[in-house]
Amino acid sequence: MYEAILSAERPVEASAVAKLSGVPKAKVYEVISRLLDKGILFDSVIEKKKVYKALPVDQLIQKLTLKFQSEIEQLKLIKQKKIKPDDKVWNLATEESIYAYSLALIDSAQKTINISAWSDVFLAYLPLLEEKERQGVRVEAHVVGKLESNLQHLSYFVPRESQTELKKFQNIVVDGSEVVFAVTKGSDWQSIVTKSEQLVDVFRDFFYRDVILTFLEQKYRHILCHDDEYLGLINKLRY
Repeated sequence: MYEAILSAERPVEASAVAKLSGVPKAKVYEVISRLLDKGILFDSVIEKKKVYKALPVDQLIQKLTLKFQSEIEQLKLIKQKKIKPDDKVWNLATEESIYAYSLALIDSAQKTINISAWSDVFLAYLPLLEEKERQGVRVEAHVVGKLESNLQHLSYFVPRESQTELKKFQNIVVDGSEVVFAVTKGSDWQSIVTKSEQLVDVFRDFFYRDVILTFLEQKYRHILCHDDEYLGLINKLRY
């Protein structure tokens, strides 16, 4: 109906609207009323006859654009108010799934990445980690074993021969808001993924525990290697 009234290029009565648009006369006033309510038509009285004129196309486009933008902002507010953070703990059961999810999580990083892993596990993520660092993301990495890398913040932990109970693992915390932690059990991998604020903080601290332990090992190794109490404690570590 809007197009029909617009094409008339002059104010028209309801009867003419029905003819131009093909809308049945019984429905024409109902449709006109809806268009008036939406601000798409003008109405006026000329020579005691009620006539209608369509809003120009450019003005209609501007009106609809503003309305659409307003609705987007309202949806954003609804999302902020009603969608609660997902603080559940999820499990991933295969090495392939863990690797794929971890890559996607690293790629999504906007500010920070904390990653601690065995060297052979770490190598799979290294190219993407170096790329994220070039993009301005702060990457802090800790590796069990040694490897070559251009990462600026990288520390290595070389296990002692007596640390025979260590298990292969990875701990990845992104933007301080999500963690994927995975460990080996025999030849299989098991993992948890969560955005729980409390658990993310725990695994972030777990990462810095690794960094601190490595710092102490490197700086005071010549002393600690003769401390039986320390060696007894460190040999109890699993990760």
